[in-house]
Amino acid sequence: MSETEINNREQSFIYFKEGPKLKQVLDHPVPRTNMITSIPEGVPFNRGYENKITEAEGINQISNYINEVKTISQKNSNKNSQETLQLATSFGENLVFLGEHELQEASYGLARHIIETAQQGKTVYLYPYQDRSPQYITLRILEEIDSQTEQFPEIRGRIKLETDTSAIARRCAIDPDHSKVLIPDDFILSGTKLKGAMGQVNSELLKKELDPKKIIEGVVIASPIRDNENLKSLTEYGNIISYYGIPEVKNPSGGWMFDSGVAMTGSWCSVDYGFQTTIKRLHDYLSKQNDNLPTPKLYNIQRPYEKDEKRTTEYKDLDLQRMWEKVKRKYALYPGIHP
Repeated sequence: MSETEINNREQSFIYFKEGPKLKQVLDHPVPRTNMITSIPEGVPFNRGYENKITEAEGINQISNYINEVKTISQKNSNKNSQETLQLATSFGENLVFLGEHELQEASYGLARHIIETAQQGKTVYLYPYQDRSPQYITLRILEEIDSQTEQFPEIRGRIKLETDTSAIARRCAIDPDHSKVLIPDDFILSGTKLKGAMGQVNSELLKKELDPKKIIEGVVIASPIRDNENLKSLTEYGNIISYYGIPEVKNPSGGWMFDSGVAMTGSWCSVDYGFQTTIKRLHDYLSKQNDNLPTPKLYNIQRPYEKDEKRTTEYKDLDLQRMWEKVKRKYALYPGIHP
């Protein structure tokens, strides 16, 4: 991506575009037939209570639910009803939904960023610090890299996958001016987990007397556009590159309208703060009105990267398992020793 396509609030935090709001997603004429597994609240995974729903159906359910809450709350003039109306209205206007189409676009964009870094002569070390969302997003990005570098083996050869931070630091020490450590994830809200992972790499690089700020980057699908003070804390160990930036929403008193400041969710993961907590507040209001309107099925979903119960494979989804095995073989830092 060219520099003109990058929106830059702070040098240490870059995002490529704002995340699409619910209405934009509803109006976007792309197929949304991918299936999502919904789990009723309070039901453990894998117990036979799952409901399958298409992404399009799920998005429409969310929109209809919000509109129904607004209709019900408009019938009452008490303070609780008016506050609920305000919350539901803002939720409908500001909820960012990232479906499979948006995830694919973001994976492609972040892959381009990584390839362009490698084209500058740098070796890129991808560090998926957890085997859940960080590993899944790493896989999605590597799939795109694999497709885009098929005719460029020298570029592909400069992109490595490794989970041992000390091994990464040893390799960076050989040529620090041409080394980058990129740490992928999906959503960051407070950024605590990603910052912790960046801190682990930071510690290993310092042992080698390297400058971590020149080497470490967090690369994520979506992140709130934070103010300067919050950014300063989040980017303590390195830059954050986010494909989607999500503006924070304030209430009339100047505080956050939603928990974590933003309302966003996706088709591969329902976000607890800002999305689930807001729906729960709306649901609690309806319960007090003796209204049994069911929560949208996308309120709680099964992640596509759920692990195999017997641990015979890393992923329950065997197609996902095969893809992961493929990229591990191709991009492992030490061939034959997979991350």
